Amino acid sequence: MRILGKYLGAWLGCLVTHKSKPVRRWLGLGLIPQAGVAIGLAAMCSRVLGGQIGSDLETVILSSSVLYELIGPASAKLALYLSGSFSDKLEDVTEALQAPVGQTITPVEELVARIQAIREEQKLHPHDVPSREEAAFTEAAYEASEAVGRPHQNHFINQ
Repeated sequence: MRILGKYLGAWLGCLVTHKSKPVRRWLGLGLIPQAGVAIGLAAMCSRVLGGQIGSDLETVILSSSVLYELIGPASAKLALYLSGSFSDKLEDVTEALQAPVGQTITPVEELVARIQAIREEQKLHPHDVPSREEAAFTEAAYEASEAVGRPHQNHFINQ
């Protein structure tokens, strides 16, 4: 049920945020190895319920977490591969640089041009600009943070 919940939640989140079909289809698979909260939940349930039922529940949760951690890394890598999120071929990441007629481009120049193209692509797109509500929420969070003596760190905004 946890795997199904993660998968459906990721799929719906991708649908709402208009992610591509491959990412929407495979992101849930990449979330399988995340078991940290389940381990804490197992310990808490065992203490709260106590007795045999607490011990049984802890065993079930911890066993499933071990299973997730065994198959999780492979499923995460498979999800990244199937969604097309990474490639070991430079041609899949950026377009090749076209040399002007009569000139040649060194491999270093081509690499630099491709890195610049990737950086340009990663810049903020108009649909990535925060809404007024999101900007107001962020501003309120910073004000609350400063009110309790914790100044915010601007580098989070820039990321």
